[in-house]
Amino acid sequence: MEIAFFSDIHGNIDALRAAVNEAKEKGINKFIALGDYVGYYYKPNQVIECLLDINAVMIKGNHEELIFKALKDKKYLAYLNDKYGHGHEIALSQLSNEFINILKKLPKTRTLKLADNIEILICHGSPKSINEYLYPDVTSKKVNEVLGKYDYLACGHTHYQAIIKNKNRLLFNPGSVGQPRERGKKGACWCSFDTKTKKVKFYDTKYDRTNVIKSAKKFDEKIDYLYKVLER
Repeated sequence: MEIAFFSDIHGNIDALRAAVNEAKEKGINKFIALGDYVGYYYKPNQVIECLLDINAVMIKGNHEELIFKALKDKKYLAYLNDKYGHGHEIALSQLSNEFINILKKLPKTRTLKLADNIEILICHGSPKSINEYLYPDVTSKKVNEVLGKYDYLACGHTHYQAIIKNKNRLLFNPGSVGQPRERGKKGACWCSFDTKTKKVKFYDTKYDRTNVIKSAKKFDEKIDYLYKVLER
């Protein structure tokens, strides 16, 4: 069975829809999402609707935790606006109480039993911390440490696609659907995992970035990184 892994969508519904469509074109109908559905960009409500429509298995990302904190602290919300742009504020204005509660109840990690007797641990940052970065140059010692008793681990957070093998053990990161940070990546980054062959395949799905770039310039012109990272 092939399974699509998405992470770090960040309110970019155009990117998510493109990734979902390509996955379905390839016959993939099982989806796993590794967190960060909100923040940066401006269509979080549609992102959650889309993930629910495809019955994606979901866990929490650090940007979900940021909006929960901002719900209780207006000064913190102002800080998020200055640092990341207005994506979090727009998420709080858009998301229904139902969607907020869905996000609140998401676990930080999950152990999934997949086809072909595959057991995989999924997390956003690392199994120990939602905010820990496991970049592509992570050491084999660290890989063994974070894998623990598991042979397979999928994580996000870095916005970089990565696959690290250690003998028969495997850690992989699908990259970011909504805001990839690798130079040369122009679309929605995600990956598939084949439970039979145990192969990871990376994708960079092209889509029209006009709307999200236009929105970033409208809402957060002074935080030019938000649109320049999509234009480079």
